[in-house]
Amino acid sequence: FDLHCSGSRAHVLKFVTASVSLIFDPEPILQLYGAITINNSLCLGLFLAIVYLRGLTWDFSAEVSAICASVFVMSALGGSRTTFPTAIGAPVLAIYPAVILGILGLENYLGWH
Repeated sequence: FDLHCSGSRAHVLKFVTASVSLIFDPEPILQLYGAITINNSLCLGLFLAIVYLRGLTWDFSAEVSAICASVFVMSALGGSRTTFPTAIGAPVLAIYPAVILGILGLENYLGWH
């Protein structure tokens, strides 16, 4: 997620993950998922509005498709449960390189721009 747009949310995430307690309250994490999803959607919508209003050329279909796919995957994962096993960390970390490879494939092999 955007650290420059969500610096306070990153600080909250650091605080929530650093605090250790026997009773875990999933509410702050769920609020972060919601805030990150809304933030990404709002930034993308604002960018699209600027491109449309200025009459600019849209050359970001591959990037937007990859962002939307990663947001949908993380939303499905985050909305499916309130506790996560440690083993889920590796697939979540693999989303970023998968998105980069997806953009590479869409742009170079399928001709998206």
